Amino acid sequence: SSIHLADAVTGTDAKLFGIDGNAWSPALSPDRTRIAFSCYVNGKGQTYVMNADGSSVRNLSRNTFCDKTPRWSPDGTQLAFVSDRDGDWNIYVMSADGSDVRRLTDSPGADRNPAWSPEGKSLAFETDRNGDFDIYVVQSDGSRERPLVARSRNDLEPTWSPDGRRLACIVGMYGYHRDVMVVNVEDG
Repeated sequence: SSIHLADAVTGTDAKLFGIDGNAWSPALSPDRTRIAFSCYVNGKGQTYVMNADGSSVRNLSRNTFCDKTPRWSPDGTQLAFVSDRDGDWNIYVMSADGSDVRRLTDSPGADRNPAWSPEGKSLAFETDRNGDFDIYVVQSDGSRERPLVARSRNDLEPTWSPDGRRLACIVGMYGYHRDVMVVNVEDG
């Protein structure tokens, strides 16, 4: 598979990266100069970064675990990602050069789909630690983790409002019926 960069104005499409494997979850840096993405090689996901023109491709993970779903911090200095490096799917943060890897969550179940708050101080994520997926929020240093949307249905795809005061997510129980819900971050 491959990573492409499409120009919405001109409709042009440029192939930036290709591999005999799987590449997915591309994320353009806030300054639009770099792209982070996941790449499956030898059965394990790794987090890669390259310049927006496809040059200087680097594997930031360089490990035997599965790292996936990189998300840039608003200032472009950090990447949040999901990894199984401690035996369970948790949210991690690392510097944009791959150094200073820190685990933010540590619970049974799958923690996934990290989303940075606009000011970069918090991350929202999905977790199934209580049997179905709920939305939790944690500070970017791993402190003050708390549930934000914890209902008896799957709550997915957290997305912050531009002012960081609200969070939207998809809610649904079974099948294809899904709704969009917006909650206040401060009080849920």
